[in-house]
Amino acid sequence: MSSTSGPSLARWTALTALELNIGVHAALTPMHLDEMFYIGVLFCVGNAVLFLAMALLMSERRRALGWLLAAATSAAELAAFVASRTVGLPRGYHETWTAQPEDLLGLVCVATDVIVIVAAAYLTRRALRVGAPASPLDRNRSSLPAALSM
Repeated sequence: MSSTSGPSLARWTALTALELNIGVHAALTPMHLDEMFYIGVLFCVGNAVLFLAMALLMSERRRALGWLLAAATSAAELAAFVASRTVGLPRGYHETWTAQPEDLLGLVCVATDVIVIVAAAYLTRRALRVGAPASPLDRNRSSLPAALSM
């Protein structure tokens, strides 16, 4: 197994998860625009940001930024999902934990968010470990972006 197979698998798994997340949110956006307009708008904004993150993850030069954007957006979406079912969101938006199709699709998005966050954490940890300077004299080397470009 080559040394890049782990990072490549993590990146392609995360890209697949992002694509699935975007698809689910795109399918649910019209319903949320009708139910609570700002939630539908947030779905659209989240999709645009995740799409940008996917594009950056496909780039060799901007991949570190893509990981940051994907992980931050996934974390925000995960937090919003949990908040919407526990404490609620502004303007009285509160979902339940029922087994409606849209709730089950929401759980799919929870899984995709976790996958993206774990992949970003794995690659960041790997980048810090693999790209760490060998000695104090080698500290001027910028290792994080290069290692995250896997």
